[in-house]
Amino acid sequence: MKASYGDSGHHHFVQPQSLQPQVQFANTVATKAARRVCFISFTVPQDRDNESYFAPLAGLQGSNELDLSFGIVPYHPQDQARGTTARQVQQIEASLPPGTEWALGTECGMGRMGPDVVLRTLDLHREILQEYGAN
Repeated sequence: MKASYGDSGHHHFVQPQSLQPQVQFANTVATKAARRVCFISFTVPQDRDNESYFAPLAGLQGSNELDLSFGIVPYHPQDQARGTTARQVQQIEASLPPGTEWALGTECGMGRMGPDVVLRTLDLHREILQEYGAN
């Protein structure tokens, strides 16, 4: 399940104030779904690194049973403040139960990227994994 809210040109229509709506949506779907929800991907705008944005993750039900992914790979890395990704990784780790494994991705996927951007974005995935030790 991808808890997303849309974008145009990799710029969002609405900038969320926290992960609360996505966590609430995920919990509702998991409760009402006729089958088990296994995967949830959360959108993280590339400038969000504050504790209050990530704090709602503490209310995510069944996080140890889910494959979690967080969109912390920036579409516009040249516009991201230095250290933001490290702070995002720290906030995710602090908000989830200890030992919870998670993956990373882009905010809203890679389906609308041009071929020239895909390789650089994949490189960013690798760099973040190597530098910050994200799961």
